[in-house]
Amino acid sequence: MNKQLKPPRPDSLDLYTVAETAAILGVSQKLVFTWIKQNILPAIRLGPGRRLIRIRRIDLERFIEQDFQPSVPPGQGGSLRGKKEDEE
Repeated sequence: MNKQLKPPRPDSLDLYTVAETAAILGVSQKLVFTWIKQNILPAIRLGPGRRLIRIRRIDLERFIEQDFQPSVPPGQGGSLRGKKEDEE
């Protein structure tokens, strides 16, 4: 058999759905949509009518490093750094 090797995919093409992003962060999809709408979490829109929303892995990693404050104890969601839950 002749197996063709696929070239590595650039990091900029690793995309997450809103549901996957919410699961990674431990927050609701609604909160992810809010952060996208407020331009806190960068996202791209794809497809007909630009209805598909995807978050690039590099943008999510940057968001986690700079803006996201995980909950204590871990696994209980999180919030934006320097903001209280009711400010979101």
